[in-house]
Amino acid sequence: ALIVLKKHVLSYMPKDPVLGSFSYPLFTTWFQCVITTLCALPVTFFFSSDKGFVRPLNFNLAAATRVARLTVVFVIMLSANNLSLKLVNVSFYPVARSLSILFTLVIGASWFQEKPSRLIIAACLVTMLGFFVGAKGQLDLSLQGTFWGVLSSLFVS
Repeated sequence: ALIVLKKHVLSYMPKDPVLGSFSYPLFTTWFQCVITTLCALPVTFFFSSDKGFVRPLNFNLAAATRVARLTVVFVIMLSANNLSLKLVNVSFYPVARSLSILFTLVIGASWFQEKPSRLIIAACLVTMLGFFVGAKGQLDLSLQGTFWGVLSSLFVS
């Protein structure tokens, strides 16, 4: 449901000729990050404890430096995700995102030097095939949208 809502927001075309269409997927990414932060603040304020699941909110420069690369990867993934969703149909979106399964296998095999079993490969291929079959006949292929979808799947992996 959120994907369809986000697609509607990214595809919204007001009748005002000056404003044109809402072509701000990067603003949408920024807004998602701000809303996530605003939702996390009350949780840390009301439910944090030193020994609990939610830790008290504090800023540690060393920890921020360690997770900076992961944060950049997350923002690139979210931005590519929004750009892809703006440029492709909702029916093609899961197909582009199903590539994250394949990328996870390839990256995991190359980083950990472990070959996945045939059953894992078969399960991943069946899952990807299911997405393709589900979207068959409804594809409105956009090369640029496909590029952003593949990049998003790569950064998810």
